[in-house]
Amino acid sequence: MENDKLIEKIIEKTIDEINKSLKNEIPKDDSSELLGKSLDSLSVINFIVILEENINKIGNIEIVLTNDDSIFSEPSPFRTIETLKLYLKKIMK
Repeated sequence: MENDKLIEKIIEKTIDEINKSLKNEIPKDDSSELLGKSLDSLSVINFIVILEENINKIGNIEIVLTNDDSIFSEPSPFRTIETLKLYLKKIMK
């Protein structure tokens, strides 16, 4: 599967799973904000854990997303769906 399509599938599955626990669902468009507006601190942690699991299951890649590169990056890779896609493209080469 092409990397862009794989990343999109992983993110969509992650959003579907996290939306089950949210009052206001995260829309699946690139400009959707993840940090602050859509996800509180606990939901961010859950999102990252689910995302790592989906990368492993769907992409068959073992990745840890809670490292200095992702936590201290500006802008944060978790700011929007678009920034998340760009970050995953970079680290899943």
